[in-house]
This record gives sequence, C-alpha cells and structure tokens, in this order.
Amino acid sequence: MAKHAIVISLDSLGFADLRDRLQFLPNLAALVKQGTWVKEVKGVYPSITYPSHTSIITGTYPKTHGIVNATLMQPERISPDWYWYAKDIKVPTVYDLAQAAGLKTAAFLWPVTAGAKINWNIAEIFPNRIWTNQVTTSLKASSPLFLLGMDRKFGHLRQGIEQPALDNFITAAAVDTIIRKKPHLTLIHLVDMDNHRHHYGVRSQQAIDA
Repeated sequence: MAKHAIVISLDSLGFADLRDRLQFLPNLAALVKQGTWVKEVKGVYPSITYPSHTSIITGTYPKTHGIVNATLMQPERISPDWYWYAKDIKVPTVYDLAQAAGLKTAAFLWPVTAGAKINWNIAEIFPNRIWTNQVTTSLKASSPLFLLGMDRKFGHLRQGIEQPALDNFITAAAVDTIIRKKPHLTLIHLVDMDNHRHHYGVRSQQAIDA
C-alpha cells in the first residue's frame, strides 16, 4: 500500500496559541486528540521561517544546509533577494529523496523551493526587480503548467499575494492536488497569521483572528 505524508506549516503558530485557543480550533484539536502532540520543540538558530523550514525538510542545522537567513547578504540593494531557490540548499531534501525513490511530490509556498525538482510546485517567491511581475516570476520558479491550471481553477480566490486570499487559493489548490494527483509527499506553507503578526504585532487582534 502506498503511503502518503502531508506536512502543513501554519507559519508563526506557537505553543501559546494552541494552549490558549485550542477550543476555537476544532481541526487542530481533533489532530491533537487523535494523534501525537509534541509540546516542546527546540528550534534552530536563527529561528526564522526560511532556515527553520529548510531544517524541517533536511534534518540538518542552518550551518549545514546553508539557508542561514530569509534574505541574501546584498548590502548594495535596498530590497535584497531572498533565499528562494532550492539550488542554495547544500544537502539533500526529503523531496529529493522521494524523487530518487520514484515517489511523487507536491509543494505549496514551501520556502526555498523555487526551481526544485518537485512534480507539482507553487513556489514562494515575489518579483524583486522593476522589470518583473508576479505572474512571470511565479511561473518561472514553479511548475508552470500546474500553476496555470490551478490559477484557472482557483484564481478567483486570490488577490495577488494579499492575505488571507493567498492562503485560500493555496489551500484550495493543495486539496485539489491531494485528491486528484495523490502525491506521496505534500508540503504546505500557510502564512496569513505570520503576515498579520508582522504587520500588527504578535498579540494583536488581527493576529488572533487570523
């Protein structure tokens, strides 16, 4: 029997959120009740999104996998580029190993997967040059035909990269892909809550609502 793994990252969700608000989160509460809840996790350093998510899929520390920050060291640029591209990861990832074993993979806004060898990939990336735009940048970094297909199906849900519309689009695309394509490994990164905490504060009402 084929086995399937789905990894869902709710960016910036912490232990305090689950401890204080699990009664408002019925799906997560069901997972806690029926599965295993690890209450203490030691994060990597630096404990920010891109190094952390790369450690999750490589099992190594940032000093080993090479993703040591969200952005590159580009002091000459007002807006430096990010570690968007999978080529910057210095060790094999779980999706590399899955591909080598003949398994199918999918990823939805998972950090540092632009240009990755993933069967169905919508990479997290944004245009960082005045002559580029979101559409062409995303198509080049992702699985282009797959992204176009998802946009035709669910594009009405999103408004560029604005939240929470982007998470709604990603969730619909991921669900559709899991049902129709049945990838052996699916990586999903949802960022609405993280977006609100950056903009309004960690304990803001907007973050709580998200």
